[in-house]
Amino acid sequence: MIIKASIIFEIIGRPAEFLVESLEEVVKKVSEEKGVKIIKSTVHQPKDVPDKKGIYSSFVEVEADFDNQDSLFMTMFNYMPANVEIVKPEEWKFTINEFNIFVNELLRKLHQYDSLAKAFILEKNNMQAYINEMQEKLQNLSEEIKMPKLEVSNFGEERAEKKSSKKAKKSKK
Repeated sequence: MIIKASIIFEIIGRPAEFLVESLEEVVKKVSEEKGVKIIKSTVHQPKDVPDKKGIYSSFVEVEADFDNQDSLFMTMFNYMPANVEIVKPEEWKFTINEFNIFVNELLRKLHQYDSLAKAFILEKNNMQAYINEMQEKLQNLSEEIKMPKLEVSNFGEERAEKKSSKKAKKSKK
């Protein structure tokens, strides 16, 4: 059964030229996947992201035919499009085995992202602990050599406070 779908891939970053190149590369890689045939693709020019100086966003619209649901699902899991609209067939029946495979692949991908998120949080906490340790050593050293007391602050907390105060000012307007 051929599955016709309209897919949107989005990207945010800089420089603007890189976004177009990256989207074209995504389309090329998707087209090389087994069971996928790209019918048409349209890359849209990057636009400035409001309130993010020097950051751009762009997207590509892709019309594609998939030989079966496996090729569609693997494209979704491997390339994480922003949107997928199945155009044909209008009705679609799954066996329980096919549905189980889909659900378990979805869970595998979610666990993979959860693991990455936990690793990033751990790394952030380790980095913060290291920064705190270095701040303490710097403070002790300055006391030993009788330097004026250094005002050392928590950079992450200062940034969070600045952002929250900016948001509060905007919401009052």
